[in-house]
Order: sequence, then structure tokens, then C-alpha cells
Amino acid sequence: MNDREAEQAWALRMIAEEEEKGEFLPNGFAGIIPKRRGISPAAAKFVYKTIRGTFKSPRDVVEELDLWVVDECTHVGFCVLVCLENKKIVDSYIKKGDVKLLDTLTGKAMQIANNTVDAKLIKELLPDVIAVNFNGQGK
Repeated sequence: MNDREAEQAWALRMIAEEEEKGEFLPNGFAGIIPKRRGISPAAAKFVYKTIRGTFKSPRDVVEELDLWVVDECTHVGFCVLVCLENKKIVDSYIKKGDVKLLDTLTGKAMQIANNTVDAKLIKELLPDVIAVNFNGQGK
């Protein structure tokens, strides 16, 4: 098992233990579950690295840094925001249809949101947000 797999397994195990207590619901790992508290996979990796070698619990770090994943409506808002701040990339996506540009926009959304958004959901929503708000082509 490599480091990445170990981190992921650890995060899943810790969240499962917290969920059994009814304190922590896995959102980013289970897919898109709007309006449930959870953390994204990127945040889980960050939490793992942050508490390694300390006595902090995963929940303490998530609470302290406010890493709870946001709901679906907020994801749409981040999509619009990142598109407004990166009009050249959006225009290029509209003209060329290069799906790799969606990865770039998704990464920028993750940065803006401090990894509290679900990257898969952002990437899924971006084409529709661009189509509706920027005269682009939808899926």
C-alpha cells in the first residue's frame, strides 16, 4: 500500500468511526450528498497530514479550519465565481471545447473554496454553468 492509499484508508476509517457515533457524515467519499456535513477527499488528506504526530482528532482539525464541505447551491456559486474570474479560460473552453480546461477551472474553484467543495461536482456543474451564464455549449 502506497502513502496515498494509506492516507485514504485512514481517512475513511476515521470518518466511519465518527459516523458510528453520529458525529460525522462522509460526503466527499460517498459521492454527492447535498446538505450533509462531511469533508472532501482533498480535505481528508490535508487533515491526515495535519494531525500526523499530534494528539488532535480529525474532527478538531475540521472544526478549527472549517473544512466542512458546502452544499450543492454553494457549488454552483463557486462555479460562477471561478468563471467570472477566469473569462479567458472560459472563452477558450467555449471555442475549443477542451475538457482539460474544466480541470483548470475546477482546481481554481478548489483553491478559492479552501478544498471545501467536491471537485467531481464542480467539474460536473461547470459545463452547464458556462452554457447558461456565458453563452457556451452545455454537455
